[in-house]
Formats: sequence, C-alpha cells, structure tokens
Amino acid sequence: MEDTPQINGRDLKVAQLDGPGGPFKIAFAGAHKEGDHAFFYQDARGRFFFYGELTTKPALAWKIFRATLGAWTGTPISVSADDEAVFRENIEFFFRTRSWFIPHQPGDGGTAAAPVTFVWKVIR
Repeated sequence: MEDTPQINGRDLKVAQLDGPGGPFKIAFAGAHKEGDHAFFYQDARGRFFFYGELTTKPALAWKIFRATLGAWTGTPISVSADDEAVFRENIEFFFRTRSWFIPHQPGDGGTAAAPVTFVWKVIR
C-alpha cells in the first residue's frame, strides 16, 4: 500500500484493519463546520476519501454521501460494482467496530448500533 496520506501537510493517523472484504487502511481526515466528516480509505482495489454526515436525532446514524480521489476535492472515484461492494462492506465494518474519529481505537456499543447508509454516486 502507498505512503501515508496528508491533509494540509499533516500526516493522517492511519489504522490498518482486517475487514470482511480484506485488509484495508482508514483514517479520520477532518470535518467541515457544516458538519461533514472526511475519512481516508485504502486497500488493494483503491485509495480515496469519503464523506459522511452523522445524525444524532432520532438516533445515531451515518449517511455516506460522497467519495473523491483527493481530500475535499470534487473528482468522484471510478469503481466497478464488485469493488464498490467491498468498499461498502469494509467501511460499514469500520463504523461498527472502531472509534469513528480515532480509528485505531475500538468502538463501543453505541458505534456498533449506528446504521450506515450509502447514497454516494460513483463512476462506473
């Protein structure tokens, strides 16, 4: 896998996980004041940033709404249907098992219970 990703010259703290779709790297990449949260993802199939919105009412839930090649850029990722399925599976595994904003730490019962939905548009 490639070098450590950076945001504004700062290395991201990447966690290596063994997901249901195979090993992958993931990192929290920051947030916008509007409430969007960015994450870095990498495995043998691809390397990209994805963005989610955390809702708290009526209950905790994540909506993953975009994936781009660079941090906070508008260039969407291009993937096959099979690769997208693996990405979704591993990302959902991350949200259910790890601390969302400190991925190298295990999650808790609250993280495991939060549903994850994908509304992102990817290029085929």
